[in-house]
Amino acid sequence: ETSNTTINAGGFLGIGSGASAMKTVIDSSGQLTVWGGGHANSNTVRSYGIFVLSNGAVATDTNIETEAAMHIYSGASASFTAVRSNAELNVGGGAHVYGTLVDSNGKLTVWAGGTADNNTVNERGAITLLNFASASKTTINSSGAMHVYSGAVVSDTTIKHDGYLGIGSGAEAYDTLIDYAGELTVWGGGTAEKNTINEYGALILSSGAIANETMINAAGGLHIYDGAKAYSTILADDASLGIGSGGYINGMKQSRKGSITFYDGAILDGWNDLGGNVYTSGTVDAEGAYVNFELEFRSNDQSVILDDICHLTDVGRYSVEVSTRQTAGTYALAGGAWNFDGDLTLYVGDGNDIGQLSAGGDSIEYNGKSYSLWIDNGILSLHIG
Repeated sequence: ETSNTTINAGGFLGIGSGASAMKTVIDSSGQLTVWGGGHANSNTVRSYGIFVLSNGAVATDTNIETEAAMHIYSGASASFTAVRSNAELNVGGGAHVYGTLVDSNGKLTVWAGGTADNNTVNERGAITLLNFASASKTTINSSGAMHVYSGAVVSDTTIKHDGYLGIGSGAEAYDTLIDYAGELTVWGGGTAEKNTINEYGALILSSGAIANETMINAAGGLHIYDGAKAYSTILADDASLGIGSGGYINGMKQSRKGSITFYDGAILDGWNDLGGNVYTSGTVDAEGAYVNFELEFRSNDQSVILDDICHLTDVGRYSVEVSTRQTAGTYALAGGAWNFDGDLTLYVGDGNDIGQLSAGGDSIEYNGKSYSLWIDNGILSLHIG
């Protein structure tokens, strides 16, 4: 065992199997190498110093200072490493790091087959995951960044204010929390599963990207661009969703104050519960889609849910759902309904199919209430008497 050793410029210290080094200072251009079975604890790597962990070596509580570097090879591991300004930590295939702090302008790079868990990235720090690397339980703080490339996987990531996570082609992200003003961008060929977007957070899907099971909370936003796809999306009050031309959305549930915008050429598919404000700037390809107007939490003095029903083409089925306690009155469903001649399935309570309604047709009597469908001045409405 060695302790309180200083390695000066050009100096070298090698720690073999069963040996250990404690409180070593690796000075400018000095090098500490720990071989398989060796241990290193509470060491400091200074400017241009190098710390190497070979197969089977272990290091804890390492401080990598400005312009210094640490390299961890297959089978080696390091825990509680601090990567300071302009320092770098490289994790090779089969190596593992735990509890790494990446400070301002520091860099953690995980190569193919390497793993990194319980990481924190601070302002202007960066983590890069290359092919088939993985990371879990990472917190990206203000102006920190994480870049994930083909075949790499991240899970349980939290993106704080102005933090950024980029998922490249062939990469995957699971269980991501996008907190206040954080950003997750998924590029073409990348996927993001089980996402939560909080206030002013944003999930951006570029062409060819896929998102599944996304929860958008108040003031959060999801943006779907040409060729991108999103499945199973829930919008809370004051959340927003934008689907660009060529963007695809399948399976939405929208609260009464959520906002959805479909741009000309957007695609709608699957079962969709609409209960807030839905805007359309042009034709929306809705072939085979199910559109359900959800009224349970709406009042009869609110404006239409869908601004122009004629912008939705080839909808497979329309329906309207009310609660058993729905207040009597007239509920505006959609504008632009001058020529609407379709039927709506009426659901009352927990999905009870009561029958079909058509505009100007017969009303349906159920549990002491009457339900009828009207078109007045181009507005399609449900009247409950």
